Amino acid sequence: MNQIFLLLKSADFDIVVPVYNASNRLKALLDALEQQASELSFRVILVDDFSKDDSYQKIIALQSGYSFETEAIRLACNVGQHSATMIGLAHVQGEFAVTIDDDLQHHPREIRKLIAVYNEKKPDLIYGSYVEKKHSFARNVGSFLLKQIVKISNKRLINITSFRLIRKEVLNSFRQSDKPVVFIDEPLIHFASSIEYVKVEHQNRTDGESSSYSYRKLIAFALNIILFHSSLPLQFITRLGLVMSLTFFGIGCYYIWQKFFLDVQLGFTSIIVSIFFSSGLILFALGIIGEYIRKIWSSQNQLNNIVIRSHDVFKR
Repeated sequence: MNQIFLLLKSADFDIVVPVYNASNRLKALLDALEQQASELSFRVILVDDFSKDDSYQKIIALQSGYSFETEAIRLACNVGQHSATMIGLAHVQGEFAVTIDDDLQHHPREIRKLIAVYNEKKPDLIYGSYVEKKHSFARNVGSFLLKQIVKISNKRLINITSFRLIRKEVLNSFRQSDKPVVFIDEPLIHFASSIEYVKVEHQNRTDGESSSYSYRKLIAFALNIILFHSSLPLQFITRLGLVMSLTFFGIGCYYIWQKFFLDVQLGFTSIIVSIFFSSGLILFALGIIGEYIRKIWSSQNQLNNIVIRSHDVFKR
């Protein structure tokens, strides 16, 4: 046991925590981290995603009461959990980084399980896979369906959570990519050559509140992933186009057969229906292609840049 603690203590790593409207639970989070500081050597990077409450002020007020180094970042606008995590990872200095949520559903004591696997196998990326999720039933169902859809596009995107250990080499490759990030796990898995999964406990929220993700945000997030972080729309259009082409070809053959063998005139209705169906399909496909082009244009014109409003480092 002492040998394990020595291995843990020797690791110099960073814990990245995206923070949103967490003023009433920050102290409990920092207290839980302090309990691990006697045996783990780490610094904490707290990224306030433009909270509506006084989360950033609470971070500044609380940081002096803890033994670990704290880095506090406040963003100038709300960019979402994944983009806020990306900003935190850009400031990592240690051998690896661990990402956790601000609601203590990932308890800091579970970090030991990830580090134990890291010391044993040295993988590029480790995910904490929940023994039992403590989200609501609707949230669990939505999360399951989203993961199944994403898995169709990339079979490595399985059992992903926001509780991760990321090796420095992956972070270096990740930092060199200037691509805007909406779904952070996609580039992480792309750059990671080896991935491990560890069973961890998923806790109930300490504040008793529901997730900061509303159902509207979850749906918007899911649509963003499906449209811009998977090939599903293009696959759908390709297959639908093939089916419709074969259907129209069959209808055309039928009318040609009627013309030559039954001497039936082609009607106005059949022409109009064919035009409207084919035109609608073309416009639908152009609409999705236009969204892809819009994203590329926004990226090239740096419209997705994230602005940091405040940045404070408190050394020990």
